[in-house]
Amino acid sequence: MAKDGLTARLTSAGLPVLHIHYSADTHKDPRTPEGAEWFASAIQGYPQGAQDPRWQKEMEIAYGALGGQLLFSLWEQYKPLVVIRPFDIGAHPHAKFYGTYDHGHIHKASYQVHAVLPDGHKYTVWECAGSQIPPRAMADIIKGNPVKLQRDGRTFDGNPFAGREVVRVCDPHLFERRGRMGDDPFDSVGDLFRDKYGVSFQKGHNGGELTVASWLIGDMWADPEDPKYQIFDTCKQLLFELPRLRYKQISSVMAKTKNQPEQLVDKMNDSWDSLCQFLRLFPSTVAPKPAKSLHGTFAWAQQQIKRRPLANTYSRL
Repeated sequence: MAKDGLTARLTSAGLPVLHIHYSADTHKDPRTPEGAEWFASAIQGYPQGAQDPRWQKEMEIAYGALGGQLLFSLWEQYKPLVVIRPFDIGAHPHAKFYGTYDHGHIHKASYQVHAVLPDGHKYTVWECAGSQIPPRAMADIIKGNPVKLQRDGRTFDGNPFAGREVVRVCDPHLFERRGRMGDDPFDSVGDLFRDKYGVSFQKGHNGGELTVASWLIGDMWADPEDPKYQIFDTCKQLLFELPRLRYKQISSVMAKTKNQPEQLVDKMNDSWDSLCQFLRLFPSTVAPKPAKSLHGTFAWAQQQIKRRPLANTYSRL
């Protein structure tokens, strides 16, 4: 006999399974006044309310809710504040520009230009992303030249901020020494870009993606009236990836004995990796540095030691 909140099914092995949803209890059915009151109170224990993955798994019987949890689960709330139309940031007299590159061939390669204004606000202002872009073509794009690939006819605009980047940072894998092949004089793709195509990169760092995400959520986007990091809506690949980044999925059986892994799925994250190379250049502003001039602080004492090293104060008793 069918009833609201109760469902039954047979497994492939012929075993009966009965699902009992909280709405089967008339005192917890949100369609009733008493149930609506219980529901409003119950979801208070979950950070994201009824959309929280733990609520979905424990209360809505969605077994896979905790596996593959989105990194930016509130992206639809951030998007109207973070994604902006381009403005002439290049005309700002004190803007500083940074280039970041995540290399790929089968996967997408992504070169981004970011801007930092004197008030600390940061922007991603331009992006070129695509798969199977030869290093020669990508170098031309970075140097500001439009490119048309002979293989498939794809066209790419040149970097409008070419030559204005303070530094270009890349994924450290770009400089991996994989050994020479035949008479190729270049040990790595990074050498190829620098020595043959005239585009130099500074080696960046791996890891820390979750720290960057925490900084974005907890600091850069904490004030909805004044976000400290924004993205021009022309950066299509980055905006495609951000709402799709997710944690690695674990099965419901493993979830009984293991915590959810603190790792992201390594897929559709090329522009995200390029962005992380930029944000790693700037440590979080959440914890301010201690004042060096305040008498009696550890920072003050360290400055005094540097100026006047401690003398040997040992003496015989």
